[in-house]
Amino acid sequence: MKPAIVAAGSKHLEFSLHENHPLSLVRAAGRRIECVSGLIWITAYDQRVDFFIGPGKTFEVPNDGLTLIEAIGSARVRVEQSQPLDRELAGMLVSDSARLVKKLLTLAKLAWVLP
Repeated sequence: MKPAIVAAGSKHLEFSLHENHPLSLVRAAGRRIECVSGLIWITAYDQRVDFFIGPGKTFEVPNDGLTLIEAIGSARVRVEQSQPLDRELAGMLVSDSARLVKKLLTLAKLAWVLP
């Protein structure tokens, strides 16, 4: 099951993740990733080790290279935005089409690479 946006706030997006279906981020340096539930596995460009993060723990993306976030089993993650999202737009992110999601994320200047 592909990563899905399950909640959106003015400063973050929350994703549901499943094993073998990673969420890919680029141009995300400095953004915080928080594990909301489950266990996530993070691989970040140019880092010598991978990171395993449990509920309530955070990870700061170290650079603008590719960062992969994958669930061990299933998990939920919250990813901080660089710019706040309007409340109405945040609600649309959860309920509207993939086209809208891509457009809004482009406006937020953060590239999400969804398979």
